[in-house]
Amino acid sequence: MPNLVLEYNGQIYRFGLTANAAVTNGQNINVPFNGTELYARIGNENTPLKVIKNGSTYSVQYNPVAFNNIYVDRPASDRSEWRNTVFFPSGNYRITIDGSTRDSREIRINDNRNLEIVMSIIGQGYGNQRLKLTISGYYDRKLQAGSNRNRFSIERIGD
Repeated sequence: MPNLVLEYNGQIYRFGLTANAAVTNGQNINVPFNGTELYARIGNENTPLKVIKNGSTYSVQYNPVAFNNIYVDRPASDRSEWRNTVFFPSGNYRITIDGSTRDSREIRINDNRNLEIVMSIIGQGYGNQRLKLTISGYYDRKLQAGSNRNRFSIERIGD
């Protein structure tokens, strides 16, 4: 896939483009290239390439895919539920859940969508508590909760 290349103050910056506007989660600009429409993702993370869209200034992002790896780390004493809705562009993801043991699995999401992630501690009493992680319809896993920390991570590992 082509890139936008900017040379600025003696440095070269590359900004990825995509033919699939949906992976930008609606935050993009059109970049015509050889008769086709490509898209660059825009956002608030500062980069040297700026654009104005609808009267607001944005930075063109280096990666055209709108997904930031997720890492949640909580003390074992925190039994409150953690819940968040996240945009997942289609692709492959590695999910690692870590309580008293660690488990890592890969999943595939075939279309761009918002999914709810829920991390909770279920059960009562030491030895009976389970760390549970769900991602709406794609992942549901429980393992023994940690005695010090409970954590999970989600990383996008490919298209």
